[in-house]
Amino acid sequence: EVDAFEVGFKSGSEDGRVQLNGAAFYTKISDMQREVNTAGPSGVVQNILNTADATIKGVELDGRWAATSDLLFTFNVGMIDASYDDVFFDLDADGVVGDSDLALDLPRVPQATWGVGLIKDIDLGNSGALVGQVNYQYRDRIAYTDSNFGWIRSANMLN
Repeated sequence: EVDAFEVGFKSGSEDGRVQLNGAAFYTKISDMQREVNTAGPSGVVQNILNTADATIKGVELDGRWAATSDLLFTFNVGMIDASYDDVFFDLDADGVVGDSDLALDLPRVPQATWGVGLIKDIDLGNSGALVGQVNYQYRDRIAYTDSNFGWIRSANMLN
């Protein structure tokens, strides 16, 4: 069962050159189903099990500013706080369901993300337009597995 709540806003300047959007969210997950890999007689066995209850909450903000009629700056930022509330399965495989399982990071949930961008339009007259865009995006490192044995490094992406 998932209970999710979100509130947000969208705002803009009267001339349309500035836009700002934001949201805050809260998600409560009961009996979270996860893929659990265990050793079996012929190799790895994958099971779908109810492993935990969790809470995920966060905020997001994004915006844009049209500096000129052909130059647009963009930005985005997000912060997430995700944690287990109760655990029913030995996620870290230490033989005990307990505090060490509760302390694990939820997989694939970055604590912070942010980015900036620039969009430039070049008018080509009757031939149309040429649009150039560059974006930089950052993502915190994330746990890859439920046991937190595997991690995906933080990422700096330039497009």
